[in-house]
Amino acid sequence: MAQPSKMMKNPLFPLASVATLVVFLAIVSCGGGGGGTGGTTATTSTTSTTSTTSTTSTTSTTSTAGGTSAATTGTMGDLPQNVILFQVNDGTTNTIRKMDPDGSNEGVFDTLPTKYSGYALSPASNLVAFAYSATGTTPPAYAIYVNSTVDVTGATLVAPGPYLSVNSLHFTPDGSKLIYVASSLSVADGLLLANANGTGTPTALDAADDASLSPSGTVVVYSKSTSGNGEICRRNIDGTGFVQLTHNTDQDILPQWSKEGDKIYFSSDRSGFYNIWSMDLNGQSLTQVTTDFDRDYSPSPNTGDTEVAYVKLASDPNLSGIYKTDPAGTTVTPLFADPNVKSLLYWTGTNGRAEGGMPASSLDMSPHAHRLLFGY
Repeated sequence: MAQPSKMMKNPLFPLASVATLVVFLAIVSCGGGGGGTGGTTATTSTTSTTSTTSTTSTTSTTSTAGGTSAATTGTMGDLPQNVILFQVNDGTTNTIRKMDPDGSNEGVFDTLPTKYSGYALSPASNLVAFAYSATGTTPPAYAIYVNSTVDVTGATLVAPGPYLSVNSLHFTPDGSKLIYVASSLSVADGLLLANANGTGTPTALDAADDASLSPSGTVVVYSKSTSGNGEICRRNIDGTGFVQLTHNTDQDILPQWSKEGDKIYFSSDRSGFYNIWSMDLNGQSLTQVTTDFDRDYSPSPNTGDTEVAYVKLASDPNLSGIYKTDPAGTTVTPLFADPNVKSLLYWTGTNGRAEGGMPASSLDMSPHAHRLLFGY
């Protein structure tokens, strides 16, 4: 069935607690995934068990982005392996939840206290990055901290801000740096790089609404408003190698890397409604994955890229939740239903190492992205 025309793009519908909507972009566990290797279908990954009590894992790919590798090579990381992490906020409790790829074993992974926003667990150490506003949200004045728990007491100040919003918070794989998107009274949404130990001053890389760090930690893809249109761009975290990947009059947002670093998934309304799309690292091989009449966001593929999980925000709240499909969109499987699910998630890799912060980004959506999705 053909979809409605662009005249019906971006219909508004009621959502519970949209004011507290959080985008979640790469959640990393502080130690939940070191006990096993997990399975993988990626042909470039190898795992070996060196003893009955310790496991090592190495992954590598040959994919490159403009000459810069987007793959990961390293030892076992600290992510819980092969689980889907997502966020639910009922207006009272803001929880990060996890479940197995078949929807089983769903439960609370962590809880964010009030006045806190953003969430990124280091894949290299038992540290978590977050944003905290002593004034809450009236008005917000966020600073970014790193600590062993989500607690400003005794934390290392990484970026003082003050920021109106913080999202897309990621650690680099070695835990030394943080990538994030933030806005202030004087500066619109921007992509920034900071030292996780609090030294130096954050470096502005570009304007951005949301971002996703490559598995290698060297390349970032992000959406950027160009003449009012959201476009997907790519840049090395040292500021070099800028490439605009999409060029159209539609909204392309919320990009996320494949675990192998050779493909980018994103949400776009170019079909009339927000659906899931994919492309290669040069913006080619464009493929529409879902053909929905609701809003599909935050696509996150599994290791091997055989399935893609995403968030559906439906006009019927009972249909809102977490779904998965194959990269061609042939079969869609509902995994978790909740009208309070928020619009980002992350499917962790089987080697316990991946991009750092998380899909649902904010866990605060940038003001521009929120206006795009909800009209205010």
